[in-house]
This record gives sequence, C-alpha cells and structure tokens, in this order.
Amino acid sequence: MNYFGGKVGFLEKNKEGKFNSPTSLFLDSKGKLYIADTGNDMIQTFNKDGIFLFSIGPDISNVKLMKIADVKGDEENNLYILDSELKKIVITNSDGKYINSWNITDIEEPVSFDYDGYGFFYFLDKKNSRIKVYDKKGNYQTAFFTKGQGERELYEPNLVKIRGGKLFIADSSGNKLGVFKISYIPERPTSVISNVDEEKIELSWQIPNPKIIKQYNIFRGIYPDKSSYLNSSDKLSYIDIKLEPDTTYYYMISAISISGEENYSQIIPVYFKGKEKIKIEDTKTEEINKNKPPVEIIPIELNYIFSANYKYYLNNPIGKILVKNNTDEKFNNVKVSFFLKDYMDFPTDTILTELLPQTSFYVELKATLNNKILSINEDTPIQAQLSISYYRNEKENYFSLNQPIKILSKNAITWDNPQRIANFVTIKDPPVTSFSRSILNQQKDFENENRLDPNLINAIIIWENAGNYGLTYLADPINPYSSVKSSSQIITDTVQFPRSTLKLKSGDCDDLTVLLATLLESTGIRTMILDYPGHIALMFETQAKNKSDVGIPEDYIIEYEGKYFIPLETTMVGKNFYDSIVYAFNMYKQYANDVKVFELRTAMTKFEPVTLPDITDEIKYDNSNISEKISKTIEDISSKKLAYYENLYKQALKENPDDINSQVNLGVLYAAYNKLEEAQKIFEDIISKDEYNASALNNLGNINFLKKEYDKAIENYIKATKIDPFDENVFLNIARAYAKQGKNEDAKIFIERAIKINPEAKNIADGIIK
Repeated sequence: MNYFGGKVGFLEKNKEGKFNSPTSLFLDSKGKLYIADTGNDMIQTFNKDGIFLFSIGPDISNVKLMKIADVKGDEENNLYILDSELKKIVITNSDGKYINSWNITDIEEPVSFDYDGYGFFYFLDKKNSRIKVYDKKGNYQTAFFTKGQGERELYEPNLVKIRGGKLFIADSSGNKLGVFKISYIPERPTSVISNVDEEKIELSWQIPNPKIIKQYNIFRGIYPDKSSYLNSSDKLSYIDIKLEPDTTYYYMISAISISGEENYSQIIPVYFKGKEKIKIEDTKTEEINKNKPPVEIIPIELNYIFSANYKYYLNNPIGKILVKNNTDEKFNNVKVSFFLKDYMDFPTDTILTELLPQTSFYVELKATLNNKILSINEDTPIQAQLSISYYRNEKENYFSLNQPIKILSKNAITWDNPQRIANFVTIKDPPVTSFSRSILNQQKDFENENRLDPNLINAIIIWENAGNYGLTYLADPINPYSSVKSSSQIITDTVQFPRSTLKLKSGDCDDLTVLLATLLESTGIRTMILDYPGHIALMFETQAKNKSDVGIPEDYIIEYEGKYFIPLETTMVGKNFYDSIVYAFNMYKQYANDVKVFELRTAMTKFEPVTLPDITDEIKYDNSNISEKISKTIEDISSKKLAYYENLYKQALKENPDDINSQVNLGVLYAAYNKLEEAQKIFEDIISKDEYNASALNNLGNINFLKKEYDKAIENYIKATKIDPFDENVFLNIARAYAKQGKNEDAKIFIERAIKINPEAKNIADGIIK
C-alpha cells in the first residue's frame, strides 16, 4: 500500500502535493487521480504511483474557485468541478485547461454529485433533500425526492454515488444508505424517413440521446390502428424486405432504454409498389372487376368511440370511409348512411351530389348519439352499419357493410389530447351541485375577510371541506397516471366523474383534479389545467389586479396571460392548503419548459361535459364543524403574507431608508392586519418629512377612521384632497366618515364630488349612506 500527500503546514507557501481538507477524488481512464482539496481551493493531480503532477485552480480562466465540494469526470476524461460557494460547475480537460462552465443557482446547498456515464449529472441538494439532474450542457432535466423519513424521502443526505444503473444516497439520519434504480425514459424517435425502391423499404430515424437506448423495436401493420412487432435494431435504421406489392404499410418505431422504459414514434404510412407485373391474362382481371360492386365502401378510420364524448360527434367525425366508384359511369346524389343500433335513434345521412367514374370520395361519419351510450361501463365492441343507395338505369341500388367498432366505457379517456378531460367536469350534475351548494353556503361567514383575494378564500373553503369530507388521494393500481401519460402509445385510461369521486371519497391525480376543477368552476372561478409529462394538476385565477393583493407570497404566484393564478397540487387534498400551493408551484417552475396549460372553459366548448342520468342516491355531508378550520387556514396564509411583505418592504427600506413607496406599503400592510399603532407611526413619520404626501395623509385618515376618530380622519382626508383634488377615493372616504357621524347631507356633498371626478364611483357610493 502506498501513501502520498500529507497535511499542508500553517506557514507553508507551497501547497502542491499536500492537502488542506480533501473532500473527494476521481480516477480517470488513463490512471490520473484528481483530488478535490477544499481548503486550498484547488484540484491536486497525481499519477497512479502517487507522484504529484499538477494542480488546477484556484484561478481557472476567468473563474476563481471559492469552495470545491466535489470533482467528477466523463467518458472523454473532461473534469467537472463543483464549487458550492459559486454554485457553478467548471469544466476543464484532463490537463486542467478551461473548457466551459455553467450555473446551478437553483440548488441551494450542493454538496455532492455524480455522473451516470450517459450524459447526465445527479446533484445532491442537502438543504432541500432533493436530487436534481442536469445534462452535460448544464440544462436542467428533472428533480426527485423530498425531505422526510419515508422510503422515498431524504432527511440528512450528504453523499450521492452512481454504480451499475443505481443511485446510492448516504443519509446520516439513522445512518442509512438509500439505493434507487435509475429509470431512463427515452424520448420518442423523431424524423422517421422512408426510402423505397422496388425491392425494399429502408427506414431511418433520429433520437436526442441515443446513449441511453438499448435497442429499437419496429412495428408494422396494414392498418393505422393495428400493428405488430416486426423486428429490432441497434442502429438508427432498418431495412424491410418481406413486402407485398401494391400495399400501404404503417410503421412505428419504439426506443427501449437501458432501464427498460419504452417510447414510441408517430405512425408513418409507406406505400410499396414493388416490381411491375406482366399482364398475362386480361380475362382474369376483367373477371375480378366484374365481381366488385359498382359502388363500394372501404373503411379507412373507424376504431372507437368515447362514451363521455358523445356530444362531440354531432359536429366532429367518429371516423372516415372511402366511397369508391368501380364503373365508367357517373352517379348523382349518392346517399351514404351510418347507424349504430341502440345508440342512435336515426341514421346519419350524407349526400354525395356527384360521384365520377373510377373515382373515390372520402366521407366523414358523424352521429347524433343518445344517452344510452352512458350506460356502457366496460369497453364494448358493436357493429356499425354502413350503407350506400344510388340510382342506376332508373333503378335504386344498395350496398351495405357491417364494420366492427368499439365503444369505450363512459369513464374512458386517452391522453393524446388532454383537453378531453373537460368531458368529466360536470358542473351541472345534481349530486355535485348539491355538494357544492352546501360548501359555498359558508362564503357569507368570510365575506368581510379582505386580506386575501376572494377567489383564494373560496378555494380554501372548497379545499378544507373536501378534506373534511374525507377525500384522499389513491393511485390507480391498474394504470397509474404517470405511466399511462408518459407513454406515446394510445393507451386507454379512466377518469371518474365528480359524483363517483365524491361517492368513493378517493381518486388518483386526474380524478381529484377533475373534482376540484368542477367545484372551483361551479363558484365562477376560472380554472386552468396543468398538463405535465407524467402528472396533471390545476391553477385557478384570482381577482387581484396586483400581486400584493393575492394573499400569498409572490414567490408562489403564477402570472399567466396578464392574470395572477394560484396552483394547487390536488393529490394533497386533506393536507395543508399552503403546502399544496408551494408543491404545485415548485413543480410548475421545475417543468416550465414541458408543462402545457389549457383553459378548462375553452376545452368544454369542444369537449362538452356529459349529461349524466339522474340518481336517487344523495351525497350526505355534515360541514357544521368546518368553519374553525377554514378560519385557521385563512389566518395561517394571512400570517405568511404579512411576514413575506413585511420582510420585503423592510429589506427595501434597509437598502434605501428614503424609499417612500415602501414606507407607505408597509403602513398599509400593518393597517390591513390591524396593527394600527405601527401603521400610524409610519404615516406620521412620512408626513413629518413630507407634509404634502397625499397618500400618507389619506392612509393616516384611514387609521383614524378605523380607530373611530372620525373628526381627525376628515381633517386628514381634506388635507389630502387639497394636494390631490382628482382622487375620487379620498372624497368617498370623507363621505364615509360623515356617514358614520350621521351627517348624511355632508356625506352626499362629497359623494357628488367623487362621482363628478369618476362616474363609476357611483357604484361604490350607493352603499355609503344606508
């Protein structure tokens, strides 16, 4: 065993080859050993025999290392140096020459990281007990784990290592070592191209990170919706030679990662003509043509029907057929009929005014479906009846075809278009409206609460009642949402109607999102769906014109389309309301480039909510004991708002003591929270420095008003009007003070002045004198 290095002395100037707090090491493929020396702010390099070679840092190009926490290398022997103070990765070649650097500022306390060999770095954020993943260019990819002592939680993590496709995390709490399999979810193959000659079809495709791909599977079929496994390839190409002439094939490519996850390309059609055949017996061809009907139906797209989407098919096609004229004659007014027995009261007819000789015409199949379709609880195959009628030689001719089609259960959905979820938002369903009404009757108990946005208060009422009712998150054991949603295959999932979720008192993320969105929309709150690659949540719109009026810290408010929204993690129903906001916002921020946002109301115009049959079962719920819990949540969030903005304004005043706006805002904040003495002191201080500050005078008058010092209030209001005579709100304040004293005639004078400045002030003024 060889030893090398040694501790650097206190007065030693030459630190090379000796250490002052070494923290980690990395051995490259050429036998060089790199040791991160935190105390000396450098990387010390040795050969395999322990002979010192060179050091890297503290100065690397224009970067000065402050605190080296870890060092790792990639397959090209480039070094990646983690500086926890700078929150930066500095990249050099194996000789220490600077290549690049990138920031990891969203990691609060980076203490350790490792490279997986496939292009991804895993960083341990000790403070937040999370692992965050970046690619080699510094692009953020994902994050997982949270603080706690559960199986998939970290409490005091301090080291991360990757070996054999597994993530090892040392946790000093309980001296644990967590071992987790790394799942590599491949992106779908793209840019699928076909090159065709008379003997073969050659396919090629692209994928963003081929290093994580174990193999590619090729699927083929002669129908778009029916394909089977054909072969596999370890390359980005495949040659298919087992082909039938004059055939259109439908190909799909799947990429299988090294951890076994699979993702699919889009389906592409490829026509194979093959070699030209020499016509030997024309009589046989003529005989075949004689056996064809004059006009025939060829099904093109006729796969399945969503029961919950039955209203959609009135204006949108269920499928498509081809009407083909096999003769040299022209036919006029060809009637095409489409009928589903039991589920349509009458056939849907389409008239083709003209069908030319030897031509084909596509017909889209639409249907007026009846409510019986909502009785289907399991996917049900039926026969669709297709028929053609036309006149030939003054005689009516018919052609009919029965074609299998599947009606999916009323709860079925596919996530190729997540807006389909609007079908399940049954705002007008009697059991749901009954439950909603029992909840919203409590609004009157909190109508004077002005510290929080009204929509936020209503959301709290809904949330706390939902938890009190007993709603809980329960993952779908058959088709977990994350696995269904992340697959690019069209996999059928199910969504519960709100009435079912209320009855069962549980649901997965899509079920709970649908229910809470329904309850929010039933109160008139505009709701947006947050569609993530493997998850779904929501956010609701506030009425606030300014962020400070929303009622939560600005850090967790989403600004979207000029409005302010609050996100909710619906799977946390029954838990702390504020925590669900924080969790949902962090997810939104984490997946900002991947999340798709759509407005529920817009989706509902296309995918209309189902009209469910009446039921006799009542949803019984006693909410008599919930007011105290709602009040507690409102107080909890209000206190967080106070702490946030108090710190914000105080910090601004610390940096600039003469910042009048921050002083005014702090005073208004204190007044809103009934800290009247602190507020009064602030406004008096402003006026002592600037006696012509109309805002401070008006707000001081408001403090007097709240203290019922109406004469002082009027005095300060009038001073404010002399400085700013065009603020109708101050005149309305004067009117309120006079009205409190019973001087209605005086109040009317100032109401008239306010309305003269702004006629819209009449809406407010009408409530001053009672």
